[in-house]
Amino acid sequence: MRKYQSLIFISLFVSSSVSSVVFADEAQVEALKAKIQTRARTLVTHVEPIYPKEAFSNKLIGSVTMSFTVNLDGSIGDIVVLESMPKGVFEKASITALSQWKYATVAKPIQNVKTKFDFAP
Repeated sequence: MRKYQSLIFISLFVSSSVSSVVFADEAQVEALKAKIQTRARTLVTHVEPIYPKEAFSNKLIGSVTMSFTVNLDGSIGDIVVLESMPKGVFEKASITALSQWKYATVAKPIQNVKTKFDFAP
């Protein structure tokens, strides 16, 4: 049985009484953490966005690219949506997830860090 380090909890009602939970692939999360660690920062907590119910029902795909600051205590601040496709669909879920990320403490704030969330049902 696979162990998942990061869980994406998605409560989507495919029908009126059926819900789904989707899990992030452990290898993807570990690859992301390794990539981040090579950039002088360590990602401690990684949260994936919750797929918006209506977008899932309509089988919408999309992405959101954001920039943010890693504060001295490792918290996330100054989140800015740089690009989103389609507009108005995935931004809120992406911001909510990113605001929950946590890095190890840093010697000075790291500004203009970029990340992208891709959505596909």
